Amino acid sequence: MSGPSVKYSLTEIAKYLPQGLDPRPEKSAQRLRAIRILGGNVGALQGIAKYRVLEPLKAKIRSN
Repeated sequence: MSGPSVKYSLTEIAKYLPQGLDPRPEKSAQRLRAIRILGGNVGALQGIAKYRVLEPLKAKIRSN
């Protein structure tokens, strides 16, 4: 398997969430970068849930 781990994605979300929520106008470039990184990591977690957790469970249920 390739791609980021759950631990990495959760760490990055915790790291960039405060920057993504910063309302100050002078921080708009930093906020945009943080939101982009957050979106990538949330998407990675969705993929991990779908392909590494749910698909194996579905396959196991089908085989029974």
